[in-house]
Order: sequence, then structure tokens, then C-alpha cells
Amino acid sequence: MKAINKSLLNALKVLLLPVALFLLFVILSGGKFGTPISIKVVLIQAVIPILIGWGISFNLIVGAWDFSAGATIALAAMIAADLSGSFGLPGLILGCLVMSFLLETITGLVFTFLRIPSIITTIGMMLIYEAATTIYKSGGPISVKSGATVLGQPPYIFILCIVIGIIYYVVYNHTVFGGNIRAIGNGSLIAKNVGINPRKVKLQAFLVAGFFVGVAAIAYLSYGGTAAAKYNMATMSMTFQPIMGMIIALSLQKYINITLGVVIGEISIKIINAGLVSMGLSSSLQQIITGFALLCVLLATSINLKLSEKSEKAARLQGLD
Repeated sequence: MKAINKSLLNALKVLLLPVALFLLFVILSGGKFGTPISIKVVLIQAVIPILIGWGISFNLIVGAWDFSAGATIALAAMIAADLSGSFGLPGLILGCLVMSFLLETITGLVFTFLRIPSIITTIGMMLIYEAATTIYKSGGPISVKSGATVLGQPPYIFILCIVIGIIYYVVYNHTVFGGNIRAIGNGSLIAKNVGINPRKVKLQAFLVAGFFVGVAAIAYLSYGGTAAAKYNMATMSMTFQPIMGMIIALSLQKYINITLGVVIGEISIKIINAGLVSMGLSSSLQQIITGFALLCVLLATSINLKLSEKSEKAARLQGLD
């Protein structure tokens, strides 16, 4: 009973973050932010970062970055949009899943066998994939027929997110792969001592990420309805927001399972972005404030964690007396 009460209390603590941000921007925007329509838009637009966040979380936990995820989605979406013209919704789904898996596999193999740092590898692959989007069909926009975009509209986009969230929860918490990811996240040296091959698991992380990134590509293409060429590192922003949300999720995992932590983190970042837009601020100022807000959240979480650790330590010492 005590454990259940503690879990509920922790969940309430975590939910305070997006609620507090929401109320803050309602006040600062003079009521422009927080309308039912704006809330609906925020939730819909948060789905894609959530899906990407779940995908790249495996890499981040084991200490590998993946800045190529956005470019993977852009290239997979172009090919899938083309296939949807001939095969409809099945072509869109299979095109996104298969291409994302293949592209993430290539990125993982380059990282594993060339032993290049993940930041350099994934940024390099991002530039290659972006260049490929400008070559495919001459980089022109490819539209999807309206009947094939159903998964990008409510309630289907939310159903898709819930189903993938359940899959992520099972993979992360109840599989050997997930156990290996958590073990390496707690320390590569310890993981090696128990027979886990960190480099092999990092490759597997890219492969598994391919599925989740593929689903994100489905939501991205279905929501936008069009795929077009990306260049000059334009896809970096598609990956950067999920990374920020993941950083929040990792800092909150003491209180809540990382599956929901990613949801809270990504929605919080999306609330900040949408709230700043409603205030009419320039994009440069929005980025500065978003970065500052992220630092404040991480600082508050770090302080809270230290206080909790001190409290637990004191409780253990009292138990020894």
C-alpha cells in the first residue's frame, strides 16, 4: 500500500511540470494560449517527437547520440509518399517502416564497424540522407492522397501513439534487449563484467530505433500529407526537440517509468514552443528561452534528486541505529 501511494505521489509530482508550464503560458499570453483548439494542436504535434524520443532513447541511454533520425524520417517519408501513390495506405506504412529500418541499420553499422564517435557518425549520415532527399525525384514535393493520411488525424494518431507506447514499455522493461540497455546505461564496465557486449547492444539499439523512427515517419507523413527535400541540416530540429524531451525523461525516471517520462518531457517542450509562439516572440528568442527553461527544469530536478538521496540516506542511517 505504501509503495502504491509513493508511486501515485511521484506521478503527481511529474504531472506538475506540464501543468505548471501550461498555466504559465496561459497567463503570459493573456489567454491566447490554452484554448481547446491550441491544446488539441499541441497534443497532436507532440506525438511525432514522442515517437522519435522512444526510438532514440535506446541510443541515448547507452551513451550513443542519433542526430540522423530526422533525416531518416525525411528520406523514408519521400519514398513512402511515392509508394502510397500506387499502393495507398499499405504502401505508406511499409515504405516508412522498411526504409527507416534500413537507414537506421546502415547508420548503426557505420558507427559499429568504423568505430567513429556517434555524434560524428550520425551527423555525417544526416547530411548523406538529406542529400539523398534532394536527389530522389529531383527533391520535389510528393503529396499523399487524402485517403492514405488517416493515421495522422485524431483519434487515430493518438491510438497509434498509445499502441507504440505499450510496445516500447514491453521492449524496454520486459525483454533481454531492454535489460541490456539498462545495464549499459548504469555502467559499461559493469555490463562487460556480466558478459554483455556494449558495442553489439549499441548496434541493436539502432536496429530497434529503426522501428520506432519508422512509426514516427508514418505519423509525420500522414499528418503533413506531403514529403519534400531537406537540406542544410534542416532535419536537425526534428531530432533536437525529441532529444531535449528525452533529457527531461531521463531526469524524471527516478519518479516515473521512462515510457511516460518521454511523453511528459516531449509534451512539456511542445508546450514551451507553442506558448512562446502565442506570445509573438521571434524564433531566435524562442530558442534562447526554450534552452533556458530546459536548464531550469534540469536544475530543479537535480536539486530534488539530491534532496531525495539525502532523505533516503538519513532514513537508512536511522534504521541502523
